[in-house]
Amino acid sequence: MLRSLLRDLSQRDGGVIVFHEQLYLPFMGGSDLRFNHKNYLLEKADTMFNLENNNFSIYQKQIEKRLIARGNHQPSNLATMINDAYSEMHGQAIDGHKKSNVIPSFWSLINRKKTILSDVVRNNIYITKKKTYEIKPARYPVLDIEGRCYGLNPVGHTEQFLLTYERKMNSFLEARLNRIKIQKDDPTSNQKIKLSGCREQMTCSHTIDSFILAERYRFPPVCIGIDLKEEADSISILHQPRILTENYNHPVVFSDGNICFNGGSRWGRLEIRFGHDYRKDEGAYKIALCLNEAKKVLTHHFGSVRKVKELNQENFKNEYLR
Repeated sequence: MLRSLLRDLSQRDGGVIVFHEQLYLPFMGGSDLRFNHKNYLLEKADTMFNLENNNFSIYQKQIEKRLIARGNHQPSNLATMINDAYSEMHGQAIDGHKKSNVIPSFWSLINRKKTILSDVVRNNIYITKKKTYEIKPARYPVLDIEGRCYGLNPVGHTEQFLLTYERKMNSFLEARLNRIKIQKDDPTSNQKIKLSGCREQMTCSHTIDSFILAERYRFPPVCIGIDLKEEADSISILHQPRILTENYNHPVVFSDGNICFNGGSRWGRLEIRFGHDYRKDEGAYKIALCLNEAKKVLTHHFGSVRKVKELNQENFKNEYLR
């Protein structure tokens, strides 16, 4: 069974606090927490969501080793991860792309609205080596966090709590793993999302099939792409998607191939940061999100962004269906 990172944090001196899905680590020498005749300073750490995703990445590596040892798995590369992430978003294979033999990675595991921990306990908690406490308002508070004072109410032994949490986490992961079909053919043979160039300047591209807008205009296939920079353990998305097909005529495409996305609010909503170094599994998911947004704007939601030119017969003579 996968050992949780939360267990490791609970065994440190001072334990760990989970408050509104945010992790806080107590350190000796402050006044934020008074526990077992000791005074602690609270330091804000990572979120519970990120902690669990790190756990999932560890699980991914363990499963890959097992599959490689059995001889029926090839280590996933970036192109494969992007293709699988894009396929997962659409709920099926895209353009004939078959699901490859990769295991659940960041892109599929984060497809959830809450943490696994929230299925086990609904309240804010303080986890120590031996006991776990519920954080609640109290007449005689011992904890000062986020500008309010609280007390600690014991709810059980930490070992039992962590076992319940780890069983829940493993059950979730195994269920996702069982949905993946392990295939022995070449995992890159049918990929429709391609990578080209060198590591310092790489382009990820995807060709969208012909589509119709406003029931009267047929647009030819178009290749969209994103420039990337790859490091040994990370990937960064350099800018938003653009058109790679030369002289492509479309209501929301500029003459230089840039697509109008109505500013950066779209990317902020999707938590995509251009120029940021992502872990490769996380980056693959973000790249697939970018391509998916570009496809939606071009083929379905072009009316929701500012038009470069109006969709009429004068501007789109060749696309107009007579």
